[in-house]
Amino acid sequence: MTHVLVVDDDPGITRFFQRFFAQRGVATSSAHTVEEFNLQLEKEFHLALVDIRFGPVDGVQLINQITRKHPHCASHHRIRLGEDRRAGHESRSPGFYRKALHRYRSTAAPTGCLFKATRSKPGRG
Repeated sequence: MTHVLVVDDDPGITRFFQRFFAQRGVATSSAHTVEEFNLQLEKEFHLALVDIRFGPVDGVQLINQITRKHPHCASHHRIRLGEDRRAGHESRSPGFYRKALHRYRSTAAPTGCLFKATRSKPGRG
């Protein structure tokens, strides 16, 4: 079964993705703190959604940790979302994530992994 790790300090974002992926039969885990992230890093996952502004830590640092711990994870994608990240996820992102999961399922090796990093900048959509 495909497993997604959602890394975001906003519980509303992680709940959104848990519902989104659960409706598609995909297991999810979440991390709201660096400590939770480090615990989740020990587990296997196929897709990592990483908030670039993750509290005091740069999300790119977290992605680098994932790359070192899971060298089979090769792809890294970034998108920009508007100021209201939940609205951005609801209005624009579901199609992207469906395509990403389809691409993972159809082309990745059984141990493959796809990264997804999200960033929100005020005034940009």
